Amino acid sequence: MDGFEKPKKACDFCRRKKIRCNRELPRCQNCLVYNEACHYSKRLKRYSLKMKNDAQAKSRLPSLESEDSPNCDIVASSESKDNYSLHVRLRNVEDKLDRLLSLVEDSYKPPSRFRARDFPSLISQIRDASSLVDNKLQEYSKLFKLTPAETNIDDLFAHSFPSWDEDFPDMPEREWAVARIQWYFRYINCWWPIFYEDDFMAELHKLYEDPNQTKGVWLVSFYAILAVAISRSKMEDDQKLAESFFCASWYLIQKPGFFLIPQVEKIQALVIMIQFTAHLSLFTLCKALCGQVCLMIRDLNLHRASSTLKLPKRTAELYRRIFWVCYVLEITTSLVFGTPSVLSDMEIDCGYPDITKEPLYPNIYHGNIIFIAEISLTILKNEIRSQLYSSSTPSVEGKRLKVIWSIFEKMQNWQTSLPLEIQSYFESLKRNENIFFTLNSDDQRLFSASIEIYLSYCNTVIFLQRLNDTEEGSAICLDTARKAVDVLKNFFVVLDPISKNVCYLWIFLYNPFTPFITLFSNTVSGKENNPDQLLEDLNRMYAVFKFFLKMRDLNGQLAEKLASVTENFIHAAEHYIALQPAFTADAFELTNFLI
Repeated sequence: MDGFEKPKKACDFCRRKKIRCNRELPRCQNCLVYNEACHYSKRLKRYSLKMKNDAQAKSRLPSLESEDSPNCDIVASSESKDNYSLHVRLRNVEDKLDRLLSLVEDSYKPPSRFRARDFPSLISQIRDASSLVDNKLQEYSKLFKLTPAETNIDDLFAHSFPSWDEDFPDMPEREWAVARIQWYFRYINCWWPIFYEDDFMAELHKLYEDPNQTKGVWLVSFYAILAVAISRSKMEDDQKLAESFFCASWYLIQKPGFFLIPQVEKIQALVIMIQFTAHLSLFTLCKALCGQVCLMIRDLNLHRASSTLKLPKRTAELYRRIFWVCYVLEITTSLVFGTPSVLSDMEIDCGYPDITKEPLYPNIYHGNIIFIAEISLTILKNEIRSQLYSSSTPSVEGKRLKVIWSIFEKMQNWQTSLPLEIQSYFESLKRNENIFFTLNSDDQRLFSASIEIYLSYCNTVIFLQRLNDTEEGSAICLDTARKAVDVLKNFFVVLDPISKNVCYLWIFLYNPFTPFITLFSNTVSGKENNPDQLLEDLNRMYAVFKFFLKMRDLNGQLAEKLASVTENFIHAAEHYIALQPAFTADAFELTNFLI
């Protein structure tokens, strides 16, 4: 089996569990999640009835070899076989000669020093910053001691997760369940539209009237929605109840054959489970569930317009929205983990969700405009990776800069084409005008979502311009990072409780660690000589640290780990700044200048 090619068959564990295998080496996603040894057995050919009949027919053929009476037909066939064999040999020799000549020609070409860079995943950003600390601050090793900042993917994203073997929860009262489901549709489904509320409520009433008429797949979504709806409560009993409802969903998808037969209803259920696992910081499980969703999308051809031609308009629109929700989740998940994307290689022609006509989702016009903006921005993120962080990246600097500025122009056009509501909020963010408390509740939700879109936009600009080695590119990258952290500091950090205004999937959509590392690298590399600017950037780094501390209520495990990592880097930056000629240890105490 070649180390660079995927196996053609599923691994032993996936075949035993009857789940879809993505056939990755050295371990597939499912074995990674279940912490199993991944082994690909060579499958022997089955001795079918056809093979048996062929063998019997061959045994009944008369013997064609006879020393007394040679057959002319046999002689002719053997000669033609020899000629064909000689022809094949000559053709193989010619192919080998062509390959040898091409190798000789390539050996005379000067080797290219350009090497395409990997997309800056969360782990690679931390490692790059750690390397910068080792390189730049090693001369000060005798003056202060730094806490090791060595972090790997196992430290941030654990491969194991709870067993979820709790008792199956009792059916909740109808009024209680209706209230929680209505909350989900008002605050979650409006941004990530995967259900029609009236259709879901009709199934809910059917469940309480005649449970035998309810599909098992719909029950997965039902329990997962209840888990998400009460997961933001800080009461311990509600947290246990949320995990209990999620256990019910987890139990139902473990039934044999759930992942083998693709269905839109299963995709809907898995998307809600992804939202809840993000709440629990189980991001490895998020990635695994996204992988299963992508396999079903590919089998159902939801990315192609031809798959919905014969469907009613209402159903076709729902399928289109489900696909784009999965597209955003899968692309952003792969960017954070630094893993290849599945949906990015597909020919997508299903079109954007339709918001020009009478909305099919009542009272969520705000959700529509945020959803469309998120889709188009995610497409730009994927374009940046495919054109600048891959083997197809232009090796000539001039051509590479041309691609960078071309995509940057698209991003500026994206910003100017946003709806007027979001554009006005963007202007308020740039001017640090805190208008949040002057808005009504619905507009506050739109404003919070606009902040997240703006931070996602800033991260995208940084990913693009960090490859631009010109002074202009570096200035854009640094200025964007400062603006992003200022928005984070002046809006999200001061909101209390922050969990009510931040999306469950914040780590995928806009990770504040990206602008943090940009500011840290600029500080420690010695590019900034203005003492006042150094202190301002240090204050911004502290703002990101405070953001992670506050996010422990929502994403406890990962946010706490990121807070620890950022704190280590901040200490390194403090030591570096304090030892610069513009500062003296007797002149001031550095922490007095920090807010």
